[in-house]
Amino acid sequence: MLALVALLHAVMGTLVAFLPGVNFLGWLLLGIGIVLSVVALALPGQRKGLAIVSLSVSMAGALFSALLFGVLAMSPSGPTSNEPPVGAQESTPGSISDPLPLGSPIELEDWTYTITDVETDPSIVAAEMEASGNYFETAEPGQRWVVMTYSITNEGDASAYPAEIVTAMVSPDDEDVSAHLPRYVLDDTSLLPAGESRVLSIAFLIPEDSDPLLRVTPYVFQDPVYLRF
Repeated sequence: MLALVALLHAVMGTLVAFLPGVNFLGWLLLGIGIVLSVVALALPGQRKGLAIVSLSVSMAGALFSALLFGVLAMSPSGPTSNEPPVGAQESTPGSISDPLPLGSPIELEDWTYTITDVETDPSIVAAEMEASGNYFETAEPGQRWVVMTYSITNEGDASAYPAEIVTAMVSPDDEDVSAHLPRYVLDDTSLLPAGESRVLSIAFLIPEDSDPLLRVTPYVFQDPVYLRF
């Protein structure tokens, strides 16, 4: 009788062990089947043949279900993998791999920031810098000045400084190409009243052979936004 109970546990456990989500119940039944089979073999008067069959079924079910679970766990396309295929992953607009075009409004906390133009023509850049009345370092061989123009609107409830929003020119590897070179704001950077807008320009001195992206960083703990020009 005990051997028959062991065999029933072994068969049921083997079937359930291959069902996703409830396979742990199958392993529990298989464990009970193994224990009962061993006890049936040890007790006098029990049918040894049936006990041997139940023990064999329990061991085989446990072995094959464990192998199947291991294969599925290691397979990237198996049901235990929640990651989408690499080809199906999409970059986020505004990330460094998918920068926004100039003129795209960037909605930040308390600000709307729109880069409208990046001037690279040397004669126009020189004229804009001279019109600002500021002093600028002379570009050395291998360097060039560029001027970025942007509009910014204070969407908050109080006056704030537009300089809270930091813009840099960076390489495709996110290295600031103007970090050790001058950059100058050409216009008024005083407090901007709530609800008002202002157009400002920044002059960047960058390496001549660089083809940078624009990186807008609103606050230290917020993700930057990237634009191309």
